[in-house]
Amino acid sequence: MQKGDLIYAPSGAFLYKLEGKVPVKWEKLAEPMSLLVCGEVDNYYKVFYQGSTWHTLKDVTTLLQRGNNDYQTSRNL
Repeated sequence: MQKGDLIYAPSGAFLYKLEGKVPVKWEKLAEPMSLLVCGEVDNYYKVFYQGSTWHTLKDVTTLLQRGNNDYQTSRNL
């Protein structure tokens, strides 16, 4: 996955706030949702959720849509 990709996270998936590699806050999704990928760290995707960056495990998500990661190409179209 790359920055700008959209992923599907099912209900029951956990989102984590990490300090280093240690979860200090977490939230369980009550319903499935689409999340924007902001990066990767180890076995987590960084995702944008409720105005900030959270982490979710890679193995619980599915790619929905590739983002347009080539700004120059989209600008020229």
